[in-house]
Amino acid sequence: MLDELVSEGKIKAKEFGKTVIYLINQDYFPELPQEEFAKMNNEISEMKDILRELTEKHRENMRKIKLLQMEMTNEDLEKNLENASKENQEMNIILEEYGKNKDKLLKEEEIKVHENSMIKMENEYKKRLKWSKDLFSTIAENSEKSKQQLIEEMGLEF
Repeated sequence: MLDELVSEGKIKAKEFGKTVIYLINQDYFPELPQEEFAKMNNEISEMKDILRELTEKHRENMRKIKLLQMEMTNEDLEKNLENASKENQEMNIILEEYGKNKDKLLKEEEIKVHENSMIKMENEYKKRLKWSKDLFSTIAENSEKSKQQLIEEMGLEF
């Protein structure tokens, strides 16, 4: 059907590889006067100005929305205030206990736990020191240098 219109000259066909594009012959349409074009161009310009203004208002409103979303609500502020008040009360209780017991800041159980931990660490340190000394003695026996020279060369501290 389109090929018939092309042969009659009512439409034109342009081929681009396998694709065929059909164009309507503009001679069959009445021409618009220049005043009509000018009027349409003015309307387009006015519409573009309105669009630009609305776009700017939209951007400004979106900025305001983002700022408002970042701010805390009254409920959030009240919750934070309650939490801060509770924390403040707890800290005041702890502070009062420290004020009453100036000399005793740690409980007996805590002190014993830390002392036991320290004893374990000291024992582990002594074991490792003994192993390293034994290892160093073995190395020094098989070396041509004296123990003192090896200690200085290796940068060791016993």
